[in-house]
Amino acid sequence: MRRLTGAAGVAWWVAFGLACVLNLYGLYAPSEPGPVLSFSYADKLAHFATFASVAWTGGRAGVPVRWLAGILVLNAVGSEIVQGTLMAQREGDPFDVLADVVGITLGLALARAGRRFAARESAVTRRSAGTDGSAAEDLPARDGGDARTTAPDAGS
Repeated sequence: MRRLTGAAGVAWWVAFGLACVLNLYGLYAPSEPGPVLSFSYADKLAHFATFASVAWTGGRAGVPVRWLAGILVLNAVGSEIVQGTLMAQREGDPFDVLADVVGITLGLALARAGRRFAARESAVTRRSAGTDGSAAEDLPARDGGDARTTAPDAGS
């Protein structure tokens, strides 16, 4: 996988770092962070969203997908074990792990789609600018170039 460089690369790494901090805070805070949400499965939605954001931004930043997925799944399982055994005001829930894994899967899929789209756009831009060499090779030689690529003149 090609890592991003320049301003775009820095932006994705910053976004990835922020997503990691928010994810870890949400998982390991002594009590459940944030406002009390009054709808069912709000906790599952939060798990899904934080893991999806870490996977998406990490994938876009260029973190190797296998490492990223593996570490995120270990964090999903480990956080529920820690919440269930070491944190008095929290409890572990296997369905949180399921929400985490679904978020990881969607985040990585979106990152992959974004990388493919960016690569395709970059190729189109290079091709239209003639910087990849393809545009110059497609033009026929008119002034003594190779006879195999030169169109015959009507007057000859």
